[in-house]
Amino acid sequence: YLLYVPTSFTPNGDNVNDVFKPLGEGIDVTNYHFMVFDRWGEKLFETDNIAEGWDGTFNGNPVQTGVYIWKVKAKEFYRNVNTEHSGHVNLLR
Repeated sequence: YLLYVPTSFTPNGDNVNDVFKPLGEGIDVTNYHFMVFDRWGEKLFETDNIAEGWDGTFNGNPVQTGVYIWKVKAKEFYRNVNTEHSGHVNLLR
């Protein structure tokens, strides 16, 4: 089981680091949940699809440059272990 979560991304339309998403190996794709929150705890993004990431928008509008909180709930594919991870990401425009 391996989970890598970037610490920053730049959703500016240049096709380089435009989407924020965790990457990993040994993750059960049928038991995965990823969320992003603002500093006040409002949920800005949520998905159960490991291939889907956050594009730095909320309700179709770009959010401001700043620090956002993420949370991942996942199940290890080979060991039947549920894990939870959280941290922050810097959105830079």
